[in-house]
Amino acid sequence: MTPPRARRLRPLFGGLLVALVALLGWFAFSQKTAPPPLAQPVPSVRPAPAQSQSISPSSATAPKPALAADAPSAAIRAAIRRTLAALRSLPSGPLAEAQARALLDLLRAELDAGDLAGTVAAILEFLRSGADASTSLPFAVEDGGALSAAPSLRTFLLDQLGRLDALAAAGFSREFLAAPLTPDTVPDESSLALRNLAWGSDGPLADTDRSLFDKRIEALLQNPAWATSASAGFLEGFDAAVFSRNPALIAPLSALLNQTAAPATRHATHLALDRLALSGGAALIAAIAAEPALSAQPGLRAGLLARADVTDTAQRSTIETYLRDPAVTAAEKNTFVTTFPLRSFTDGPRLITEPRDRTGADLMAADRAALAVMREWRNDPALAPLHPSLTTSITRLQSMLR
Repeated sequence: MTPPRARRLRPLFGGLLVALVALLGWFAFSQKTAPPPLAQPVPSVRPAPAQSQSISPSSATAPKPALAADAPSAAIRAAIRRTLAALRSLPSGPLAEAQARALLDLLRAELDAGDLAGTVAAILEFLRSGADASTSLPFAVEDGGALSAAPSLRTFLLDQLGRLDALAAAGFSREFLAAPLTPDTVPDESSLALRNLAWGSDGPLADTDRSLFDKRIEALLQNPAWATSASAGFLEGFDAAVFSRNPALIAPLSALLNQTAAPATRHATHLALDRLALSGGAALIAAIAAEPALSAQPGLRAGLLARADVTDTAQRSTIETYLRDPAVTAAEKNTFVTTFPLRSFTDGPRLITEPRDRTGADLMAADRAALAVMREWRNDPALAPLHPSLTTSITRLQSMLR
């Protein structure tokens, strides 16, 4: 997975300089009062706003080597510090968001105009410092996984680091993810660190990276405070579980389907489980079928298993075991039969993964294969209670395939 590549062009500052003059004049006046203290001084990373000018990872070029610098760029260091002070001094009110966006747009232009090695070094220096300031902006993801808005300077810079130098960003993510969670750890930063580690890999994660990656996903999913408050960055981090495709994550995901988690958390859990089932893989389908927590969600489990690809011998075996299991209720089995094969899904911008596009021809071929298997099930005496539902579903599929 490769990140959006930065355009190494020196932008024309034009209107940005006009905004800067106004902002600096306002900022100088605001210094008459002491700036408020840091919101959350943590040794990690957070988000910030503004329309991202990144390129979609799917169309990006191969990542450049991580750049090393003897020293951070003095100009970029000064630009970051100036932005930090200005954000801390922003007054509350409807104009704060527009002012924050202008400050971050200007900082992005300066990052793009600076020497890349020195710029990366200055960003890393700031991220390791623990300093931060809120932007009052949301955590918003655009197509390709870059942020179109971010809630803090740290997450803004973590996002920009991933855009500018994928390997340097992955290196910082290893530092971040190796550190244990503390009460001050920000979930939004965890999500971006996971994204950057994935972006820094040209293929499957190396074993050491996968260990860091999956341990942080488990920690993210098992943090009750985060599940209850459910920040947007926390919810976007569920896409990391989809990227991982680790069957061991089915259990912590399923555990979130309870009334103590926020409704938004439960919704994100449903989407992650559905995307995992949709991604294919016998081990994932088997884990869903065997997960005890999902037995309390029979409609959900039936729908997830209806994603199975029964042309795969192992997946077909899992489904047939499930259909013959006396512990599974007749109502759940009938829900599966009337839903299978489930093709529809909800999609949108994703932090790491890319949509799985299938052509109409592929879908028709898969439906024909499912139809053949369902006809076999209808002739199986062990599945006699399901024969009426199977007949209905077979008729439905036949009409769709004409």
